[in-house]
Amino acid sequence: MFVGSPLRYAAAAVFLTMLSIACVWDVRVRKIPNRLTASLAATGLLFTMWQHPDLAGLGIAFGGLAVGLLVWFPSYAFGLLGAGDVKLAAAAGMWLGPMRTFEAAIIGGVIGGALALLWMLRFRGVRGTATSLWVASVLPRTLVQARVGPTTRQHVPYSVALSLGLAIAAFMSKHLF
Repeated sequence: MFVGSPLRYAAAAVFLTMLSIACVWDVRVRKIPNRLTASLAATGLLFTMWQHPDLAGLGIAFGGLAVGLLVWFPSYAFGLLGAGDVKLAAAAGMWLGPMRTFEAAIIGGVIGGALALLWMLRFRGVRGTATSLWVASVLPRTLVQARVGPTTRQHVPYSVALSLGLAIAAFMSKHLF
């Protein structure tokens, strides 16, 4: 996707830089600015249209956007992710297209699960994490109820997992599908 010409390498640098900025912003402030996700979407549309300069390019770009929204919106609706995370995944989907965006979601979800486990161990310790996981296995709604309220430093900055999944899917595509 990003291999073959200097313009593609430049596009890769833009893509990775924007994802990195989103991660840093999310870790520091716990928000991802709308202008960053809008810029990511706009440059993704330009990149995809450059690769596919016809109506198919629009379908690929907006298909990736739709997959990013459809996969991650339920997590936002249940209070598990912030709106910025969903918008980030959808905007990056305009770069990747529908299949790679779906791959990125699966990879990001696995990375996010591992990150959440490490985060729980850090803030709750082994005993607290084991208790939380046991309670969540018996009463899954406790996961949603635990997230309601103001965002604190104890919540995982999920843009890190999403961005890693997006980058892996962009550079190592077609490993899942």
